[in-house]
Amino acid sequence: MMAQVQDFEGAIASFRRALALDPRAPLTWSGLGDAYISTKRFDEANEAVDAFLKMVELRPNDGFAHHRQARALEAAGRSGETEEAFERARRLGYPPQ
Repeated sequence: MMAQVQDFEGAIASFRRALALDPRAPLTWSGLGDAYISTKRFDEANEAVDAFLKMVELRPNDGFAHHRQARALEAAGRSGETEEAFERARRLGYPPQ
């Protein structure tokens, strides 16, 4: 079995380069947010929140976007905002029943 490479810093740099070319790519913002969360450095959790906020701005009616933002808010310890984001995701049908 091959070991999975976890170069989150490299991923962050790649996502940032991609966003410099197309800042309106919501899934690239999602990837950036996931990369920040994956570093497990909670001092950078707000970077993940910002990335998912941008995704939500680009896809305001996408429950998945709101759910990912809620997960980032949770990682950042922002509990009041977390439940609001989860509720928006539920209202938009995410997760699917």
